Amino acid sequence: MIIPACTVLLWILLEFSILLTRPAQYHKRRPMVMMAAGVLAMIAAIVYYVVAQRPRVGPIGNGPDLHQIWVAFLYLTALGGCLFTAGIIIWSVHRSWRTKQEAGSAESFREHGEKEEEASGNDQ
Repeated sequence: MIIPACTVLLWILLEFSILLTRPAQYHKRRPMVMMAAGVLAMIAAIVYYVVAQRPRVGPIGNGPDLHQIWVAFLYLTALGGCLFTAGIIIWSVHRSWRTKQEAGSAESFREHGEKEEEASGNDQ
């Protein structure tokens, strides 16, 4: 369990280093990193909540601070949800833009091909 988590963490750090050094090449990978960071933030919120609710040994009055636990849990959950949603939105927009661009280039290719056929037909 620790090795896959470390691998994902190293992958995210690598992606952030690519973002800082070569932002133009990072454009295609941005949605994947955002979705992975969102999932990791939500997992971190759950782990934090479970660890914070464990019983502790100590003097009376040193129990868990429920307000602090819930604020941190809700903050990490909201952050993860926003990152994941933004990643999905960016991915779908990029995919639809790429589809439109490919369709536009295919149409311009067809128009260009038809003009060449008309021009070659007129020469004969």
